[in-house]
Amino acid sequence: MKIVFMGSSDFSIPSLKELISAGHEILALVCQPDKPNGRGNKIEFSNIKKFALEKNIKVLQYQKIRFEGVEELKALNPDLIVVVSYGQILSDEIINIGKYGCINVHASLLPKYRGASPIVSAIMNGEEKTGVTIMRVAREVDAGNMLAREETQIFKNETGGELSNRLAEIGAKLLVKVVEQIETGNFSEEVQNADEATFTKMIKKEDLELDFSMSATEIYNKVRALCPAPVAYMLKGNDKIKIYETEIVECNENIPSGEIISADRINGIVIKCGKDAIKILKLQAPGGKVLDYKNYLNGKKF
Repeated sequence: MKIVFMGSSDFSIPSLKELISAGHEILALVCQPDKPNGRGNKIEFSNIKKFALEKNIKVLQYQKIRFEGVEELKALNPDLIVVVSYGQILSDEIINIGKYGCINVHASLLPKYRGASPIVSAIMNGEEKTGVTIMRVAREVDAGNMLAREETQIFKNETGGELSNRLAEIGAKLLVKVVEQIETGNFSEEVQNADEATFTKMIKKEDLELDFSMSATEIYNKVRALCPAPVAYMLKGNDKIKIYETEIVECNENIPSGEIISADRINGIVIKCGKDAIKILKLQAPGGKVLDYKNYLNGKKF
């Protein structure tokens, strides 16, 4: 099948690899424009663009695909458009370019967790399971008919990064099955129940700060959801201390939330929360390395 693939993040790479391995012809990769990195503002290609160039796949990049990309994509005459973590809204005209339409790999069990941050949101909310849905792309975000779903457990200590990697692989294999079904005409579609839909938002900088009036369980889930990036942090004076790993500590003492219960190499860094307390296991001072609490306390007071 002749496919235009739209994807920008590392989450997209396994799907592109699986489509190539399955023998499909990738007419082009469409990804977000190159951006300067944080080291000297040098322009840096995304990993998926690097991969596509290595495979001699044509790369297309648009600031606003709805206005810039229509004619070029029509000229490619694809059988199917596949979208995996692309990052721009598609117009109806683009959605309908492919002979078989346009499908998307979404990292949740739709209709739950539509939107920009399904993986982070599922972990933050303490979900025990999630999954991947292959769906038709529709005008309303993540509301298209579902072609396939696969469920998986969220492991107890699993971080957002670890879960994202797993879901990317699950989604890639499921995608190839669905593309084969579409090609043979042996597929079915299920309309989403809009009444069961829940929505997620883009994670912003202000969402990263820890609020110790929350329960220790909520803070524990938030820290692992945001690890390894963009990373939760706490304020200590004017310093943003990034927090990479924590542990819940049972605490029934009548201590104000945010109070430091201990900060030594024996007992660790323990902070009272709205319910129970949180022990900080790995952290990073501004300009420093990620350290476990023992090494951190070797050179700094907390």
